[in-house]
Amino acid sequence: MGRKKINFLMLILGGLGGVIGFFIGEFLLARYIYTIPSVVLMGLYFGFIALFVGMGCLIAEIMQTSINSNIWRTKYVGTSWRFLLPCTFGILFVGGMFFQLLYGLQYSGMKKIDDVVMLVDISGSMKKTDPKNKRFDAVYDLAGNMDQGKKASIIVFNDEIETALNMDYVSDSFRDELKQKLEKYKEPDGGTNIEGALNEAANELNGSQGGAMVILLSDGGDTYNLKSNFNEVLLPFKKGKIPIYTVAMDGSDTKMLKSISRKTKGDYVSIDNAENISYAFNKIYKNRDLRMLVTERGGYASSSIFYSCLRVLFIMAIGILMGFGVGLVFDNRYIAKGLAIGGAISGIIAGFILEIGFLAFPWLDSLNRLVAVIALSTIFTLFTFIVPKDEAKTFYRGSMDNQIPLTKVGARAHKSSF
Repeated sequence: MGRKKINFLMLILGGLGGVIGFFIGEFLLARYIYTIPSVVLMGLYFGFIALFVGMGCLIAEIMQTSINSNIWRTKYVGTSWRFLLPCTFGILFVGGMFFQLLYGLQYSGMKKIDDVVMLVDISGSMKKTDPKNKRFDAVYDLAGNMDQGKKASIIVFNDEIETALNMDYVSDSFRDELKQKLEKYKEPDGGTNIEGALNEAANELNGSQGGAMVILLSDGGDTYNLKSNFNEVLLPFKKGKIPIYTVAMDGSDTKMLKSISRKTKGDYVSIDNAENISYAFNKIYKNRDLRMLVTERGGYASSSIFYSCLRVLFIMAIGILMGFGVGLVFDNRYIAKGLAIGGAISGIIAGFILEIGFLAFPWLDSLNRLVAVIALSTIFTLFTFIVPKDEAKTFYRGSMDNQIPLTKVGARAHKSSF
């Protein structure tokens, strides 16, 4: 019994198809990440990648038939084209949705973030950094974008710490009161007591039943004792798994703010214009619980070994489905088996690329995904050599010695094991 050959043209065109699918997926990701449910978005993302990978593999086999027979090339290419969409896009759309659904669930004691504390700098330096008080517009806009079931608290700080609004459910009355309260803080003065603001935030969140987060905005460094009491001040947040997201404006102690966010598993955002504060606040809030198979994890899930393993496992499963789907296009059980095995290897490699990339080089973002997609769409095509060449093992046709068109198969399509 012979051995399958490797079609290197399939590797090239499959990889090219993966890149085309990647750019379509990136367009969808950038445009609809906050408007389309993540399960649907991931279904579309992997569906388009699989479609164009399958198309590339099919074109490669038509141009240079290596792993199929000449009978397939002359009689059944049309059937393969008809099965291309359901066997690639269809399977991976459903698979992508399913695995994203599982990946997006809360495991290991993780809680969805319901409570938000905003710490807003009103020190004297804000006269220059934010003369139009855009930071208060950002606070009000964020409160306006929060769901009714969420809670928020606003704390302002200079030398003194003052709670503008205590933790309460966001409602129309909450927003009306917030707008009135913020008016009294539009004349900034004094120093920058970040330590006191963080202590007050910890007190505000003490006893919180749901998940919580803190957004800290400042244009300066702490003028009190945060540096000497750093670990002590952050301890309640670390114990409560409460991430602190820091927003730095011109003149900020960036090193300190980065350290605060890093130690509490939050994120650091730098803005050079007060007009961008609202965008930064809303992006932080929208990303608070966002966990997708192809994006960086935030919060305390970012360093979770459990979620790392889960991502690699699910990307491996997606690789298996992709390889198997391409095998279905060619209607050959042995090709499908080899490509599915190769898909598992491709998926594991792609999963590790995403994990290592987002951990070590998070700023590369799309490039991490591109490298992973190239691995996912090329490596599996090399695995046709591991299975014996037996053209009789088809899915929806009879043996290669007595082939019939798909439309006439009907009850004659025999059932045989994989």
